[in-house]
Amino acid sequence: MLSIVLAAFGTVTTLLCPAAASADQGPASGADPIFATATANDCLHVDVALPPLALEKTAQGLFSLMQWARKKGVDPDAALRRQMVRFKGRFRAVEDDARAHGGWDQRTLEEMEAAWQAEKRRSRA
Repeated sequence: MLSIVLAAFGTVTTLLCPAAASADQGPASGADPIFATATANDCLHVDVALPPLALEKTAQGLFSLMQWARKKGVDPDAALRRQMVRFKGRFRAVEDDARAHGGWDQRTLEEMEAAWQAEKRRSRA
């Protein structure tokens, strides 16, 4: 499992937690050396400093977008949750495709993109 958390102090924290990933979650199967370096009870934490201006501009844009959505009668939290469900479904489809073809290292970027687009079309039908 890979999760990225934007902290309020301008840091991106990346957590690599193989123990939290189930068998159907792609790279956590042990093929990826980054995941292989953590034990079942450990997570790797990587902090990357963001430029303060980038953080500020991103926050301003997100705030403006939330206000616009509210004015249009859209609940921004519900919209984001819905989109995350769609993203997870598409990502799982790409993982399944990679697994069916021998793993991530056996798929090209173009093939993974094709699997993504195919799932996107399928989910809209």
